[in-house]
Amino acid sequence: MVVVLLSMKATDWEFTNRALVFGLIFAGSFPLYSLDRQNSVAALASWLGPRIGADPDHTARFLFAFAALLLVMAALLRTWASAYLEAGVVYASTVKTEDLVADGPYRHTRNLLYLANILLAIGMGALMSRIGFVVAVLLMVVFSYRLILREETELRSNQGERYERYATAVPSLAFALTKNSLRRTPAELERWIQSRIMVLGIRRIQRCVRDNFEPESVLRDIWS
Repeated sequence: MVVVLLSMKATDWEFTNRALVFGLIFAGSFPLYSLDRQNSVAALASWLGPRIGADPDHTARFLFAFAALLLVMAALLRTWASAYLEAGVVYASTVKTEDLVADGPYRHTRNLLYLANILLAIGMGALMSRIGFVVAVLLMVVFSYRLILREETELRSNQGERYERYATAVPSLAFALTKNSLRRTPAELERWIQSRIMVLGIRRIQRCVRDNFEPESVLRDIWS
C-alpha cells in the first residue's frame, strides 16, 4: 500500500490543500493515545536505557531534548527555505514552474520545506503514543514524497534539461553538507545580492539602536 502511494503523484486537491492535510496528520495522530497509552519516548527510553547502561529517566530526558532540538531545527529550516521563495510560491494553490530557485538552501537540497516537515513530525512524535508516532511520521513521509513527485514532474516538463541538471547535482530530501557546483543564473544572483543587502541593513540597524537610538541616524547610516 505504501509503495503504491509513493509511486503516485499528489492530486490537485491534495496540493491545493496541503497545509490542511499536514494539520490533519497531526490532529489524527495525537488522539491515538486511545489505542496505545504509552508515550513513544518513554517506551524507547525504557528499551534503550538498560541496553546502553543508562538510567531510563535520564535517557528519556535526553530524547525529549533531542526532539525539541529537531523542532527548532525544523522551524529554522522552514524559515531559511521560505526566505528564498516568494509568499505566492510557498502558499500557492498550484505548482509554480516559471522560475527555478537553485540558490541558498536549495543548493543543498531540492525540497527543504518538506524535509523540515518530516523533522517536525519526528519532533512532535515525542509527544505522541507509539502508534501515533509511527502514523504521523509515516503519513508525513508518504504525503511529502507524493507532493514532491507532483512538483518535480511539472518542473521537469517546464524546465526540461535545466531541471535535470539541477536534480542530478542536488539531492531531493537529503541535505548535502557541501554546495553543488551549479552556476547562479542572473535572477538567482540578483536574489542573492538582495538577501545580503538585507542582512547588512539589519545589522546596521541593530548597531545603531545599540549605540544610540535615533531613527534619523539609523536611516542615514543604512543609506550612507
